Amino acid sequence: GEQTWLEEGFRRTDSLIAWCKARDMYVVLDLHAAPGGQGNDTGISDRDEDKPNLWESPANQDKTVALWGRLAERYKDETTVGAYDLINEVNYDLPGGVALRTLYGRIPPALRAVDQNHLSFIEGNWFANDFTGLTPPWDDNMSYSPHKYWSINDQASIQWVIDLREEHNVPIYFGESCENSNGWFQQATALFAEHNMVWAWWPWKKIDAIAGPVSVERTAGWQRLIDYWEDNATAPTAAEATTILFDLTEKLKLETARYQKDVIAALFRQNETDETV
Repeated sequence: GEQTWLEEGFRRTDSLIAWCKARDMYVVLDLHAAPGGQGNDTGISDRDEDKPNLWESPANQDKTVALWGRLAERYKDETTVGAYDLINEVNYDLPGGVALRTLYGRIPPALRAVDQNHLSFIEGNWFANDFTGLTPPWDDNMSYSPHKYWSINDQASIQWVIDLREEHNVPIYFGESCENSNGWFQQATALFAEHNMVWAWWPWKKIDAIAGPVSVERTAGWQRLIDYWEDNATAPTAAEATTILFDLTEKLKLETARYQKDVIAALFRQNETDETV
């Protein structure tokens, strides 16, 4: 019945913010795995199916609200933190969006009691794109944040987002998009620019992939861990797993990973010019 905290998590977040501050980068704090898990997709929600999820547990909901209050208290004056993304990609049957709206409605009082500055991003149900029940806005400092994956890049595909913005006078932040091709990236970012919408790509580093700004080497050790997690191999020892993961960590560094300039060109240059470089 009490809210308790692991200070190590806040310490790591402080470290990340310090790195970004030194490089003039903004940080968006995104609750990517809410207490209990916010949906049925375990890969996204980090959910233990043997325990009550976010929507089945009032205690988990209370923890979510309390966590945002604690984060706001800690970072209320931190200008490197650009915004708070309250819950990532809910994917759960919530009729009429009532339960989602109710929980979202409890968070701003916890935030605004200490922090009037930071923008909050609101994602819809079903992987951020169902805003049923989430209008009209209930916070003076919020933005709607849909995601765009695997869809045609034309105005018709985002007309509902344009309508959401115009009807409620709320800015739009496409908080995730990726996984397609350079041609798709160019079309998407040009579309966002045409309609004055902010975007972010997810993620910027991938393992052995062409569809990201940076690709990381897939090592034999990493594949061994994947095979074990998929029940296709025996368990490594703790020492083996540690060695594999620290090796991968070294390869994650930008100086050892592969920087893919063609992806950057598609995102940032070719929505302005088709000049060959």
